[in-house]
Amino acid sequence: MADIVVFGAGAIAEVATAYIERDSAHRIVGYTADAAFCRVDRFCGKPVVPWETLENAFPANQVSLLGPLSFRR
Repeated sequence: MADIVVFGAGAIAEVATAYIERDSAHRIVGYTADAAFCRVDRFCGKPVVPWETLENAFPANQVSLLGPLSFRR
């Protein structure tokens, strides 16, 4: 089981969260995005941390990072 930080705090991150929480033993512990795009402090009940300070909140040796991909148009 891994603690996961998801890159993004929008629709695709919400879909990834639903699948991870439903179909895996992993645990979402937070979300991250570039500081300019951090518009909320919490998403899906978890903290949103600016990418630039992510390691202060979630040390790299304690979490895995998931960057869900999607397409546009």
